[in-house]
Formats: sequence, structure tokens, C-alpha cells
Amino acid sequence: ANGAHQAQLVDADVNYETPVGTNVMNLYPGTGRRTLHPEYPANFVVMYYQNPSGGYSSAPVASVAIFDKNPDPPPTPPLASVAFYDTDLTGGSIGGELQIVVEPKADTGFIQEYVVYLADSTGNSKVEIGVLPIGTTKLMVPTGTVLGGRTQVLVYARSSMGESSSAISLILHDQVGPYPTTTTSTITSTTTVTITTTTEQLSKTSVTNLFFEDTNPEFGVLDGAVMWEPPT
Repeated sequence: ANGAHQAQLVDADVNYETPVGTNVMNLYPGTGRRTLHPEYPANFVVMYYQNPSGGYSSAPVASVAIFDKNPDPPPTPPLASVAFYDTDLTGGSIGGELQIVVEPKADTGFIQEYVVYLADSTGNSKVEIGVLPIGTTKLMVPTGTVLGGRTQVLVYARSSMGESSSAISLILHDQVGPYPTTTTSTITSTTTVTITTTTEQLSKTSVTNLFFEDTNPEFGVLDGAVMWEPPT
């Protein structure tokens, strides 16, 4: 699925929606990994529930990233940016939040996770500091993570077939001492706004541990079963 361009999967056993009470959906053999728009790849399986009147939930009740089984390591990570804000104020060590932004039309179907390293200026002396599974965009780097002369962050794509041969890099700024203070303006007038929200009750329809493993080694083609733990 990919936002508004989601394409519905069909249960090979019942020819349409999977009935309530089951926890397995077998895909039609050779299901294409695609959405309704050719520019937007299918990177996730998402699940909705259908209510008694025939309508669907406005938001997914579960989702899982698709790994399109293939024999090759993934390509360079399709990242628009990598950012890191050092909140460890001691020289020679870092800590804080690292955040990645994935290209909006990126195909992540060949990636299972992003692995983050510290490295020197030549890309060597690498030390792994964390992993971001597909679908996550933030990594907390522990305070006190020692640089040891390393000056940049490298983000590689990784799958069961290995790591990408190249990475996205970010030059580090090792913050020493407090950040400069900033001046903020004070707003003296106030406006009261009443916001009404409607919460959709999902407690009886939520599923857990949604799982899919592609068994077809062909590029862009999916086989296998979607499985989950049904609502209690």
C-alpha cells in the first residue's frame, strides 16, 4: 500500500475479503507488488476492518513492511535527508536523536532495515550505533556514545542478502557546552479555540503481530500468506 494509491489484496481461498474469525490470508500466486499508481511502489501491507454496514475503518488497524524476496543486496538508501542534534555537551562523545526522511516515492521493498554507523572522514573505522526497521524514522543515540575520532554518520540499507554498497552520510557536529540561548517573544493576547474530536473505537477490531514473508524470488512478485493474531 502507499497512501491514497492503495491496491486491495484478494484472499485466494475466498476470492475477496477475509472473513472474521480467521487469521490467515493466502495471496493469489504471482500477486504483483504494486499500487494503483505506477509512481508509488507498494511498500507495506495494511489491514482495515469492515463494519456491519459495509464500510471500512478510516485508518488501518495494523500494517507490516513488505520485503520483496530477491537474491541481491539492497541499493543505496532512498533517503531525502539525515539529521542529528547532539545533546551530549561533552567533547568527544555524542547523544541525541537521529532522524531520517525517506524519499516520498521511494521503493523500500528490497530493504528490511537501515543500519547506522559512526565512521572517520574516509568512511573507515566504522562502529554500528543502531538500526531503524523499515517504517521507523527516529533513532535515539545514547548519551556518552564515544566518537573515538569518528566524524560522520553513515546510513546503509540492509536486508537478509547483505548491506548496500554505498551509504548516505552526515558530517557530525560535536556540541561542547550549552547551545546559545534564543530570545522568544511573548504573546499577550489569547484566543480560545474549542476543538471537537471523534475517536473511532478500535478495541474490538484491532489485530496484533501482522506478518508477511514473501516466498517468490521474482522481482516485483509476491507469494505467501499474510498472518495475524485476531482481536480478543
